[in-house]
Amino acid sequence: MSMKAEDEDLMIENEYYDVTKSEIFNKIVGHEVEGIEFMNIEGNPDPFGVKLLFKDDFIISLPNSDGNTVETRFFNSINSIDNFKHLGNFIFTKV
Repeated sequence: MSMKAEDEDLMIENEYYDVTKSEIFNKIVGHEVEGIEFMNIEGNPDPFGVKLLFKDDFIISLPNSDGNTVETRFFNSINSIDNFKHLGNFIFTKV
């Protein structure tokens, strides 16, 4: 069986992960978002990613070959931004 791009029934549009009881997210769950930054590649006004800032942690959401990746200070800390340095300099803009 081959998959075709037009087979929309096979596409996942939303994913939900419950991390409310995970210790690794205890600096995020229940804490106030203190800032939001769009991530742009220099010279391109379209946002490339988003960073949510908390008092003691952050969430970065970036595209990857599977669709999207999420990184925090304590979860999936693979410095995903480095994978895109060949595209240019990143600019963080407060929202």
